[in-house]
Amino acid sequence: MGKLHRLDGLVRHVLNQAPCQVFIETGTFHGESLEYAARLPFDRIHSIELSPQLHRAAADRFAYDNRITVHHGDSARVLPEVLAGLHEPALIWLDAHYCFLDSARGPVDCPLLEEVEAIVAHERAAGLEHIVLIDDYHIFGTSPSSPWLVGDDITFVPEADWSDITPERVRAGFCGGKQFHVWADTLFALPTWIQTADVAIPRDPFAEARPVAG
Repeated sequence: MGKLHRLDGLVRHVLNQAPCQVFIETGTFHGESLEYAARLPFDRIHSIELSPQLHRAAADRFAYDNRITVHHGDSARVLPEVLAGLHEPALIWLDAHYCFLDSARGPVDCPLLEEVEAIVAHERAAGLEHIVLIDDYHIFGTSPSSPWLVGDDITFVPEADWSDITPERVRAGFCGGKQFHVWADTLFALPTWIQTADVAIPRDPFAEARPVAG
């Protein structure tokens, strides 16, 4: 799901310092970020999608590329299974959540905290440091139908509940093992040794979103 391609400069900046051969995505949606990942020199690419229809569409669309596996299921359950077979660092893009439209709705609207817990558990067990990017930072901590001003328009978070997913809880979930940056509406959780002083930040209208008063 999402806009990973718009973060291309940031992604390449990080990968130049910490090369990864594996890409993992939660929330395939219509495959935009999966298409972007397929253009990068990953050896293995995993994407997890809850919707049966979106999963089948993505599996058919990317069947030509034997590096890509599109998994069906709840990312809170499937992500630990994917990680269990991994013995090297990965670039992990977390974007699985209910967003109305034609997305699927699981037991929780956004399994982000469970995903972070699985990543940290795998890092500790395998002695690895993953690169983690989390989309939609402007939604963190919002409740259903909270209005947000984006540019000159008002956007809503229709029916989705992120009230428990606050920035503080997400960062704390990594147990002090990362440096954090919010760039272009994305939370970057990076190994502490990665240099970030000279990164070029793309503009993203959602990065400037703010709650509407009243």
